[in-house]
Amino acid sequence: MNTIVRYFASSVMALSLLYLPLTVSADDAATSINGMTEISSESLDETLVIVNKIVGVDAEGNEHILYNEDDGRVYRLDNINQAIHDMNAKGVDTKGTFWSLQAVLSDTVYLMGKNNNPYPAQRVETAIPESLPLAVENLRITKDRVIAIYTTNCDNNSI
Repeated sequence: MNTIVRYFASSVMALSLLYLPLTVSADDAATSINGMTEISSESLDETLVIVNKIVGVDAEGNEHILYNEDDGRVYRLDNINQAIHDMNAKGVDTKGTFWSLQAVLSDTVYLMGKNNNPYPAQRVETAIPESLPLAVENLRITKDRVIAIYTTNCDNNSI
């Protein structure tokens, strides 16, 4: 995985995933309670996800694939918005204005275990959804370049 660990995402997503159903491993950050594995928010920040594609929704509600990576790109869950910048660097096939973006994830995620060694888990077992919203309110693409990105973070402050 040459493109490991890019910075991402929303702290709201990390906070909403504090209790994830997982198989118990020998991870310092995880403890089992009634069949659920409790993972600290610090461990969630370092969960690695694979973004296979980015889908944009236009003003009419139509979905367009803006970015499609055959093998996917690996990002930390807490830094999934880096996919927007990588999408621009790689090139975008679809032109237009998009009101929102979704990152479509692979079925496999990597949780951090002891000694910061990632171990694979199934996305559905970790309660991570198939797609995650990216922090974009409006995205305009012309001539295969992103010319404007208006984003907000969880506190509605411009980034």
